[in-house]
Amino acid sequence: MRRAIRAMPDERPEIDGVADLLTMRPGVDSVPVAARVDLVPGLDSEGIALVSERIKEAVGDRWREADQVFLDITEALPHPGR
Repeated sequence: MRRAIRAMPDERPEIDGVADLLTMRPGVDSVPVAARVDLVPGLDSEGIALVSERIKEAVGDRWREADQVFLDITEALPHPGR
C-alpha cells in the first residue's frame, strides 16, 4: 500500500510528489493513512479540492481497510530547469 501511494505521481499528473506518508494498523480491518501531497503549481482552490477528493477515493477504492485518509495538500516548489 505504501509503495503504491508513493507511486501516485506516476499515475496522476496533477501530483508532483508524496512528501510524507504515515500509516498505522490499529485494528485488523483499519489502516488510517496520512500523507503530505505536493501538487503541481498553478491549480486553483477548486482544482485542489477535486484532486484531494480523487486521491481519497482512489486510496479508499483500492484498499477498503484504508478507512480514514487524511491529506495535507501543498503546492510543489518549482523545479529548477522546468
